[in-house]
Amino acid sequence: MRAERVTAEALAAGDRDGLAGAVLLAPVRLGAELIAKGTRLDVEASRQLHEAARGGRLPASLRLAWPDPGDLHEDAAAAALAGAIAGPGVARGAPRQSRVDLTARTDGVLRVQVEALARLNRVDPLEVFTLFHGQAVRAGQVVASAKVAPHLVAGHAVAAGIAVARASAPLVDVAPYLPLPVAAIAAEPLATGALERFEGAGQGRGARRDIRGVLPGRPPARRHGRGDGPRRRAG
Repeated sequence: MRAERVTAEALAAGDRDGLAGAVLLAPVRLGAELIAKGTRLDVEASRQLHEAARGGRLPASLRLAWPDPGDLHEDAAAAALAGAIAGPGVARGAPRQSRVDLTARTDGVLRVQVEALARLNRVDPLEVFTLFHGQAVRAGQVVASAKVAPHLVAGHAVAAGIAVARASAPLVDVAPYLPLPVAAIAAEPLATGALERFEGAGQGRGARRDIRGVLPGRPPARRHGRGDGPRRRAG
């Protein structure tokens, strides 16, 4: 990456397409419009800044960065890194200011390859942040973020981080909860109405779980003798 400061005078005297491909290292305001820091300038933006400089509407010099061969823009680097660390249980968001968030696709338990995460975070300038391994998460919750610090990143650094992530794939994932049958034992016989009330109470307490009471041998009910144990209710 090559950093450069370009004055309004130099810009006005130069090629109107000459800024295409450069990245802004500081925001630029043109009247009511703000061109954000980190913006990769295309031909249209280059011409817009050139005309502003010629018209005396460029308030200050421009701070620019020019990519070296193999360099990646921050958003492209963060997206590539996020794609490498994400397992099937997480969804990738759109790049935003060199950061990509990963969200849980479903309720479940977060799985993080902690040692591999530490190795990846030693690759400068890559950064991956996560919630705790084993933490319960909800669908749509942000569980991790991939970020790069500079606006232009050497491609070999991103490739090194991706290699670490793929060697321990998936580095970040969410394991969904599994449905499990649960047996309930009643200490005394239950009438049909009481069994239905039990099922309803179980459904209220066990969100996202299917709780059903079953009378063994139902529909015919049998009578218990003196030595018989309690009747079962399985759910």
